[in-house]
Amino acid sequence: IRLDRHYAYNWCGPSRASLLSGRLPIHVQINSTDPLVINPQDPISGATGIPTKMTLIPAKLKTAGYATHFVGKWGVGFATREHLPRARGFDSFLGYFNNGNDYWDQTLNTKSIKITKACEALGMVGLVDFWENDGPARALNATGWEDFILTERSVELINSHDPSQPLFLVHSFHAVHTPLHPAAELEMQYGFIPDPTRRAYVSMVSYVDSAIGEIVDALRAKDMWSNTLLVVTSDNGGPIYPGKSPELFGGADNWPLRGAKTSDWEGGIRVNALVSGGVLPQAVRGTVQDRYVHIADWYATFCELAQVDVDDSTARQFGLPPVDSMSQWPLLSGKVSTPIRKEMHISPNTLIQGRWKLITGNDQAIKKTGTRDLVPLDVYRAGYGAKGAKNWSAPWRNCSEGCLFDIRSDPREMHEMSDVAESKLRSMLARLEELNKGSFVPDRGQVYALACGDLLQTGYYGPFWPPGSGSSTVRTLLV
Repeated sequence: IRLDRHYAYNWCGPSRASLLSGRLPIHVQINSTDPLVINPQDPISGATGIPTKMTLIPAKLKTAGYATHFVGKWGVGFATREHLPRARGFDSFLGYFNNGNDYWDQTLNTKSIKITKACEALGMVGLVDFWENDGPARALNATGWEDFILTERSVELINSHDPSQPLFLVHSFHAVHTPLHPAAELEMQYGFIPDPTRRAYVSMVSYVDSAIGEIVDALRAKDMWSNTLLVVTSDNGGPIYPGKSPELFGGADNWPLRGAKTSDWEGGIRVNALVSGGVLPQAVRGTVQDRYVHIADWYATFCELAQVDVDDSTARQFGLPPVDSMSQWPLLSGKVSTPIRKEMHISPNTLIQGRWKLITGNDQAIKKTGTRDLVPLDVYRAGYGAKGAKNWSAPWRNCSEGCLFDIRSDPREMHEMSDVAESKLRSMLARLEELNKGSFVPDRGQVYALACGDLLQTGYYGPFWPPGSGSSTVRTLLV
């Protein structure tokens, strides 16, 4: 089933937090991008990522007997041991913590990162970001192209799995995130594409497609496909920002949608998504679903399929926001045709109600503008070549009084409707203001620069709080 109206946040971290926690991004993680922030006064929410007392979906599924594994990009916090995947309900983990790393040696260096954060912002480059279970993935570091390593691990997990036990596997590709540096054998078949950024991007998208095929083949070989629900989704729209080298350009093309990653235009939040698997009834296979689905909704959907309660009593005990997720299984299975979601609080600046979409600005988490009223990437351009180099310099739309669109009849957001639908504009502005009062914006703290000293002792990113905990624990594991 192609999910034609599947929505996420306009950048990766909040979307990933939403997927795993079942909260809308506004209720879990929108107000921090540097992974080294820490607030010692708040051991639950005082760090980048998902609060430690929110129950994540793997922990839910473990109560139903599932084996749980995470492979690939984590992106939802690693300040303490309590933030790591194995502490959040996953039986195993192989992957990396930050937004991106080098595909070949897994370091964060000036060639591999678009936006400098963490130790790199302090001038300390070259730390490795690659982790296996409870410590650095030393045996696998720099042994091949990263996505080859990750796909091999997921296939191994399936091959060694006992089919009598239910399985929950998250495979989170590095591709097609920058740096756009594919393996030569992948890029070779697209030599006819002249632009180096676009050629690399296309070859990496093609690899994602083939790797999903490998995973599906492994499930079929284990006779597990007939009982599988496969969900494929992006965590934001395609990036079209320029970079300091061809490898750091965004590389995407969201035509016919306006905008891209880091903006709340449709090109930034209406993401590629599909579901497949033998568990889908025959009647819905090969169809296109145009009802709204939010990335947070997979939490409740999985809970329904596993027959576990979606309520998060632990979070409630600690005064954290409740689960927002709505099960989409009745819609996906064909039991109902009416929409499950009619309203989506996309961000502090954007609200969707039925056919109407209101945008009021940007969240400034990625690109600082001096004002929240301006919406970036108000273009239909691609993220490569000479035109892509000008995307950030294109005029930003002033939506200080609200920009209103009918995204059902005008999915390209070409016609701003506030002048002809004033009452709808006013009601949605009031509704967005009301919803924003419930935003979860704890004091995440300040960048703990001294963490880099501890991390440099091991050469790897990992937990850094309390001071010295990461390096001392890692030394013990190596003895």
